[in-house]
Amino acid sequence: MSGRARVVLRPLGAEIFAEPGAALADVLAAHGVEFPCGGRGRCRGCRLRVAEGSLPESPADLAQLSPPERTAGWRLACQARVAGDLVLELRQWSGLILADDTPFAFTPAEGLGIAAVEPLLVGA
Repeated sequence: MSGRARVVLRPLGAEIFAEPGAALADVLAAHGVEFPCGGRGRCRGCRLRVAEGSLPESPADLAQLSPPERTAGWRLACQARVAGDLVLELRQWSGLILADDTPFAFTPAEGLGIAAVEPLLVGA
């Protein structure tokens, strides 16, 4: 695999290979990473921490992330390009999962079902 960079995704444990210079967003999208602002570097939703390796700071990193965050290795995935081997900790996969186990009444029936939840929009 010479000439390709090894990218390890934590906590997923996935190991993928990418061409140097490839947009990290393209590499990560295939593994379930979401880009809420469409990859424009505006929302911090795709931030990740570089545990090993290096991702240069982009102008969006400078605008969206504090100096202590950048020093700790945080970057916006949507603005980064693969330059070499990386171990990345994905912020999207480290958050709490919201659940409600409150009992509710229902009548079981055969067939398929779906559950939809209306998102809570803060400041909307």
